[in-house]
Amino acid sequence: MQQCIAHGLSLTRIHRALRFAQSPWLRGYVELNTGFRIGASNAFENNLYKLMNNAVFGRTMENVREHLDVRLVTRWDGRYGAEALIAKPNFHSRSIFSEDLMAVELRRLRVQFTKPIYVGMYVLEISKTRVYEFHYDYMLPLYRHIDDNNTNNDSLYCRLLYTDTDSLIYHIVTNTTTTNSYECMWRTLLRFDYPTANAYDMPRANNCVPGLVKDENCGAVMSEFVGLRTKVYTYRVDNSFVDR
Repeated sequence: MQQCIAHGLSLTRIHRALRFAQSPWLRGYVELNTGFRIGASNAFENNLYKLMNNAVFGRTMENVREHLDVRLVTRWDGRYGAEALIAKPNFHSRSIFSEDLMAVELRRLRVQFTKPIYVGMYVLEISKTRVYEFHYDYMLPLYRHIDDNNTNNDSLYCRLLYTDTDSLIYHIVTNTTTTNSYECMWRTLLRFDYPTANAYDMPRANNCVPGLVKDENCGAVMSEFVGLRTKVYTYRVDNSFVDR
């Protein structure tokens, strides 16, 4: 809310508010996995320690309403047979593996909300705040400043094409006179996973540092983009399409 108000949003009424204590109780765990990831010697270890951090968010936001009880049965009749389970009001589906083996899925009659959803909510809030901060406090002021001092404004602009929880896709038009200044500014924000020999002479730096922006295309130029909705888009890089 503070970020929105700082950018011109008018607050007219507060209906309700939440108050809670906060502390960095996950910092040690995240920093531990980040250190292991930096020291990883292969792709498997790199992805493993990345997943160890990311999986925490998924577990906190788990929808317990979708949990099912799975029963493996080897006969049709009887109190605990497939016929009796399928007749239950909480029957969901079944999978037949062979003549003598079937899996019956039952919805749970009692749901216990034991997941700390507030943790996942706060992770999303921080993520969106960082994304908006990058867009409104860095990208827009950068291009406004350059536009004010550039005689040909039509040849220099930045347009936001797509955004998600932790990603941004921009259409940036620039010229050769400002390339060096862009590179200097981007070096302070990006972590580079570029190949050792790349067209931009960017060194591998800030690898696996949390909170920094990463170039998903590793320096390759995106020439086309088509976005339909959140998480449904495609783009062309080096004469090949990448679907998301």
